[in-house]
Amino acid sequence: MTDNQRPTRILAIDDEEMILRALRRTLAHRGYEVFTLEDGTAAVDLARREDIDVVLCDIRMPAVNGLDVLRFVKSALPDVEVVMMTAYATVQTAIQAIRLGAYDYLTKPFDDVEQVVAVIERAAERRRLRQRNCVLETELARLGPRSLIGDSAAMRLVLRMVDAVASTDSNVLIQGESGTGKELVAREIHRRSKRSGGPWVAINCADLAGSVLESELFGYVKGAFTGAVADRKGLLQAASRGTLFLDEIEDMPPPVQSKLLRVLQEREVRPVGSTDVIAIDVRVVCASLRPLDKLIAEKKFREDLYYRINVVQIDVPPLRDRVDDIPLLSQFFLQRAAKKTGKPGLRIEPDAVEQLCRMAWPGNVRELENAIERAAVLCADETIRVPDLPQRQLDDRLRDQATDLPGLSFGDAKARAVKLFERSYAEALLQRTNGNLSEAARIAGLDRSNFKRIVTRNGVATTDFRSDE
Repeated sequence: MTDNQRPTRILAIDDEEMILRALRRTLAHRGYEVFTLEDGTAAVDLARREDIDVVLCDIRMPAVNGLDVLRFVKSALPDVEVVMMTAYATVQTAIQAIRLGAYDYLTKPFDDVEQVVAVIERAAERRRLRQRNCVLETELARLGPRSLIGDSAAMRLVLRMVDAVASTDSNVLIQGESGTGKELVAREIHRRSKRSGGPWVAINCADLAGSVLESELFGYVKGAFTGAVADRKGLLQAASRGTLFLDEIEDMPPPVQSKLLRVLQEREVRPVGSTDVIAIDVRVVCASLRPLDKLIAEKKFREDLYYRINVVQIDVPPLRDRVDDIPLLSQFFLQRAAKKTGKPGLRIEPDAVEQLCRMAWPGNVRELENAIERAAVLCADETIRVPDLPQRQLDDRLRDQATDLPGLSFGDAKARAVKLFERSYAEALLQRTNGNLSEAARIAGLDRSNFKRIVTRNGVATTDFRSDE
């Protein structure tokens, strides 16, 4: 209910003093800081002066119409969330309020206090996420062209190791799952090293057959094999005074492993078909998807080569272990997607960022980038919302969360499973009905109030599923 600095601040505007007294008492008891006005003429000034998070505003007031207050607040303070209140709720009024920028609306009298609190808290969280996005944009501008994005504890450790190893010539082994950014780590090591002015050469060992990989790495002389019509310099020689990046080194065939070991020991290379050796000055950075120590135990990787390439090991964390970085990464990929799609005003709703943080990412950072670009292409008005995100990912998230159930007691597991089902079911119905709560309730076979209680209890925002039409 509060952020790290202060309680959430609410401004309630209503011409009925009884309503204001009830809101003051109820919300103050929940830890909110509450300000009240009996008309909206001073709403913007007070909201700006007191750094208001959420405005609760009645629609029908004698002095200033509530929709006009909504317009004024969203125009002057666009990141302040506004929740409308009315005793005369109609679909047309609600749609108009949402189009003007209202977060949601509440119907008076307030039969369910928990519903009121839930709407306010979601609105406040939305504002906090908007402010966080602004901070992220500032942070990205500060980082400049740096390719490694992240400020989580896991990524800070990676960056510290990159800083420590970049100034040396030590060989580095980078381990991590597919899509975590191992090549970016290797590039960053090269960029910060004294070899940054030299060549950067990269090859994926899994892409080439053993004989082809051997000739690519070590080069060959004319006549070494059929098709060798001229001498060719190998990548180890081409990367001289620079960095050679060997990706997926675990797929390097044993004969090539043996020859690479000798190159690293002697610092010289013998091209295929030649009797002469060539001195080389190259730094080798390797990457592996699978832990090499396990492959050594299975006799699939040379132990002596492992110790030669693994002077320093950097483990790149999967995205599930650095969830705190998802908002920053999303903002970074959003800027890229804006240029790619020709949508300079591209933005992402705070609720969508929150949803990204809850998703499963088996493809890690690469999959997140693809999801942002896909959403950027599909979104209708340069704003990415929850329905624009890959639905398969939403399903995966629920399935992955469900894998924790066997570790719980029967009662706790049942409660978790019910919650997962309720949220998934409510989101699917609201997506199908374009956020129409009444229609979704009809399909579910529930009365509107019961279905809305399920939606509120699970933190689902109906506005995320409404289009502009």
